[in-house]
Parts: sequence; C-alpha cells; structure tokens
Amino acid sequence: MRKDELALIQRAPDDSDAFVEVFRLYKPIALGLMRQYNLRGMAREDWLQEAQLALWRAVRMYDASSGSQFGSYYKMILRSHFSSVVRHGLAKKRLLLNSSLALTEADVDLDAIKSGQRDARNATERSMVVRLDWQEFLDMLSPLELRVFEHLLQCEVPASNSGRRASERVRRKLRMFLADNMQ
Repeated sequence: MRKDELALIQRAPDDSDAFVEVFRLYKPIALGLMRQYNLRGMAREDWLQEAQLALWRAVRMYDASSGSQFGSYYKMILRSHFSSVVRHGLAKKRLLLNSSLALTEADVDLDAIKSGQRDARNATERSMVVRLDWQEFLDMLSPLELRVFEHLLQCEVPASNSGRRASERVRRKLRMFLADNMQ
C-alpha cells in the first residue's frame, strides 16, 4: 500500500473529505459485493450507505502494522456487515411484516366462499370497505396458490421456496385484481 493512501485512510475517521476519497477508492469492492446480496425494499443507494457504514468501521479499526492490506480488510468487514443487514431484514419476527397482505380486517371463510355460499361471501364483503367478488379472484389462483393464500390469511409464512414464489404470485394477482376492481 502506498504511503499517501495509508495516510488518507488514517485521516478518514476525523476528516470527511478523506473519508469520501477513501470510499471513492474502495467503492468497486462494495459494488462487487452488492451484486451478491438482495433484500426486498433495499435500493442501490441503501446498499451504498451500508457500505459507507462498513467503511467507517474499517477505517476506525484498521491497523496497518498488522501487515494486512486495507482492501482485503474492508472487504471482510463489508461482507460481514452485508450479511448482518440481510440477516436483520430476514429475521423471523420481521418476515411476517415483509410478507403481509393488506387484508387483516377481513374475516374470510375460504371454504364457504369456495363452495359458493352466498351468506359467507356477503358477510366477508360487509367486513370490507370495498365490495369485491372474491370468487373471481380465487378462480384466478392455481391449487398451490390457493393453499398459500389460505396460509397467508392465517398469517403463516410459507417455508419452502416454491411456497414463497407462489405467495409472490398471489400478491401480484391480488394487486392486479384489486386495481382492476377499484376503478
């Protein structure tokens, strides 16, 4: 490592201009690692901000006398930080919030609706602000999507990959259905 680069890194904790310059120099490391992580709701700018937080930690803790290169050290800190961000975002207590549907007020009896019982459908409609023909929506769902929808209404999150993909399809179809029927 060059002496001027080392001096810049050592100044970075106390000098915001030096910090910005260090981030500019090591931003390619962050961009490379960002491609390996995906978290719904996290934009590129959010990941860059997280990369800056990891850089702040790295410049404060880096010890050049240990013989390690700063780039390798930053990459290690950054990978750990990104993993923590993903772990935090996917924590079980937050998973329900990330996958919730906006139907929490509806008391939907799917068995009664599927069997076509008009009273059950009317009771459901009365509990909703918007009156919709839910049978039309349910007819749009595949058998797997229907099972997943039933679990989602009971606030149960699918554990399997196919269940999570089906829940995304259900959400997409529900948004389209609601958009078409809210006009």
